Amino acid sequence: MNNRTEITKSKKFTSGPFAITDIHNGGNVFATIYLVELEFDNQNNVVLKTILVKEGLSEWNQSVKKLDVKGKCFENSKHLELKMFDIEGNKCDGYLEIKNDYLFGEFYYENEKSPKSFAFRV
Repeated sequence: MNNRTEITKSKKFTSGPFAITDIHNGGNVFATIYLVELEFDNQNNVVLKTILVKEGLSEWNQSVKKLDVKGKCFENSKHLELKMFDIEGNKCDGYLEIKNDYLFGEFYYENEKSPKSFAFRV
C-alpha cells in the first residue's frame, strides 16, 4: 500500500487562483481572488487556509475566509481522510487522493449544500 501520509508530511500545497466575480450594471467587475493552501506537519495535523490575493466585496471576503479549517489527517485503504473544524467549531470532512502528480479531493463543509473541490500539485 502506498503510504500517502508519508508523501504529505511536513509539506505545503497550493491551489488556485480562484475568483468570485460579478459585473455591476455600470460595467465594473468586482472580484475576490484567492489561493487555497493545504499544509501538513509531521504529526498528521492539517490546515486548509485561504489567502486573499485581491479583496473584493466584504461579504465575498468573509465567505472565502470561512474555508479555513484545521484538524487531523488519517489514511484509510482508499484515500487520505481529513477531519477538520473551523474557528466556530463547524465540521469539515475532506477526502484526498494522489494521482499523476496531483493531490486532489473534496471538502464537505457543515452547513454547505455542495462540497468544495481543489487540486494541488505534488
